[in-house]
Amino acid sequence: FTLTGAQKRAAHDCLRDMSRHIPMNRLVQGDVGSGKTMVAAAAVYNACTNGAQAALMAPTEVPQTISNSTPSSVSACHTPAS
Repeated sequence: FTLTGAQKRAAHDCLRDMSRHIPMNRLVQGDVGSGKTMVAAAAVYNACTNGAQAALMAPTEVPQTISNSTPSSVSACHTPAS
C-alpha cells in the first residue's frame, strides 16, 4: 500500500521533530483505519535504526498484522534482543 498525503505529512513531522535535540512529545489522532499505527511505526523504525529505544502501544492484533506484512528488517527492529 501507499501512504496517503496526510500520513506522509504526519510521519515527516515526527521524523523532523526526532532530528532535533529536544524530546518529541506528539499525539497522532485520526479515525479508525486512518493509518495512525503506520505513522507511529515509522517513528519507531527511525528510532531503532538510529540506535535509540522506542515503544509502540497498540491493540494486540495491530502490531501482529504489521509484523506479518512488513519486510524482515522492520520486524527485526521491534523484536527484543536476545
